[in-house]
Amino acid sequence: MPDQTPGRVAVGARDQALSSGHGKRLVVAARPAHHSGNSRGLQLVLMAMLNHFGYAYQHVPLDQFTAVARECEHPVVLANLCAMVHEFCLDEEEGFRLLLRAASAASGAP
Repeated sequence: MPDQTPGRVAVGARDQALSSGHGKRLVVAARPAHHSGNSRGLQLVLMAMLNHFGYAYQHVPLDQFTAVARECEHPVVLANLCAMVHEFCLDEEEGFRLLLRAASAASGAP
């Protein structure tokens, strides 16, 4: 039976419990399966930042941006990400222009 102590995360079969060595228990909850597609927006921002600030060997081509954008489960995530890129005037940077092009291609927009 999962631990139902107030203020603690329930420890189930998919969770991991680690000992901190001081008698305290650190609970690391397993990530839900549906969460994986929602982190693609963050991955796209990281890729854009690498294209701007990273070394040449770290730069990511458009096809990889598009592949990640297509893995995004919710189109609204891409739409909001594109709106934020425009709002913060990041669309002037090459990495973020690639992000916008990939989001457009993934959503089927012209």
